[in-house]
Amino acid sequence: MWKIYGENAGIAIRSTWGNLRESLKTDAKLFGGRIKYLDYERDRLPTNTYTDDYFYKRNSFDFEHEIRLISHAPDLAAYIQANSADETVTWPKVSRIDVDSTKLIQNVFVHPHHANWVRDAIESVSRQFGFQWPIIHSNLYTSRIFAFNMPGLKASESSGTILNEPKGDH
Repeated sequence: MWKIYGENAGIAIRSTWGNLRESLKTDAKLFGGRIKYLDYERDRLPTNTYTDDYFYKRNSFDFEHEIRLISHAPDLAAYIQANSADETVTWPKVSRIDVDSTKLIQNVFVHPHHANWVRDAIESVSRQFGFQWPIIHSNLYTSRIFAFNMPGLKASESSGTILNEPKGDH
């Protein structure tokens, strides 16, 4: 997801459903849940309420493991009266919901291409504002460590298969 949403920059946070629920600072009635990923060509959207549609996405996004929070729109008459003299008002697509970030965030991950000083700066600023969550430099693109000539390891114990044995002195 770094390549799709972070390009060559950014941070990501890790949280849990419980942390999200505990962190909400609102009296609004919210509905939340995991997104269900469907094959739109084959699967029928099992919609029982008008909010159900917001909890489905195409299979091609299933790597996201997304959750969503939504809220029902306020009373239409009151909204129109408060926001417009005519009845051509459209509903806001997004509403601000305050959260307690100390309860929400478990870890902060720094983009794997960022230099170490960026991670250090994010940590420094976080600490200045009193936040103690771990700041982790993502190792997604680091090279794998290879171990050659491991004493006592037999070919039959490795994950590979010997296709041919060299003959003679090489």
